[in-house]
Amino acid sequence: AAYDDGSYDYATAAKYAYKTIAALDYQDEMLVTLANCFHVNGNCNMLTKYANMQAKNEGTRTGMDGLSSGKALGMPPNYYVGVYSADYGQPFVRVGNNYYGAYDGDKYG
Repeated sequence: AAYDDGSYDYATAAKYAYKTIAALDYQDEMLVTLANCFHVNGNCNMLTKYANMQAKNEGTRTGMDGLSSGKALGMPPNYYVGVYSADYGQPFVRVGNNYYGAYDGDKYG
């Protein structure tokens, strides 16, 4: 029912999910930490460590030095970042040691 072909209704899918997903336990330290990171402090150590490791892994995978983990979500977390950059989905290419993601007619940025 989780990956149905459209033949199931919402009640069947909800019942399947209810039986499959463990109940949340607010005594669970990981759950409380994640809730804090996503709702209170987007600069939390857990997200920072994860983002830094992900950037390091991507650098190793691609051979590109200087990949960033991006900006922290802030405090309180901001999910409406308006800067379009390599950290937030803008495509870019690397030529030699230079990264290009935009061209304004005179120079690449």
